[in-house]
Amino acid sequence: KDTIADSVAIPSFARPEDYALRFTGFVNIPSDGMWEFIIDSDDGSALYIGDTLLINNDGVHGEGEVSGEIALKAGLHPIELVMFQAKGGQGLKLLLKGPGFEKQIVPPSMFLREAKSKSKSKGTR
Repeated sequence: KDTIADSVAIPSFARPEDYALRFTGFVNIPSDGMWEFIIDSDDGSALYIGDTLLINNDGVHGEGEVSGEIALKAGLHPIELVMFQAKGGQGLKLLLKGPGFEKQIVPPSMFLREAKSKSKSKGTR
């Protein structure tokens, strides 16, 4: 099911077990510097910033923070988070820490998505 999410979290329509999620869009980084992304997931997860696999938290496991650091310029960066839920407990959080930005869950205001055009206009020559 495709839907627009306001934040990185397990949606209310997810079943309790045996599912996977994929979040894609852009993260708006406020300043240049080293940024630490942290995933806390039950079960497996992975985080890509652009083409870089920043966090690989694969496997069946309980919640626990796994992090990765990356140098980023201020502005928009493509982001993709994937996770799967097997059996038992479930959880998903994406946190961020960087220059002048204390460790916290990434606020929805930092995420953007690519607009989908409904028109099929053709360019002119």
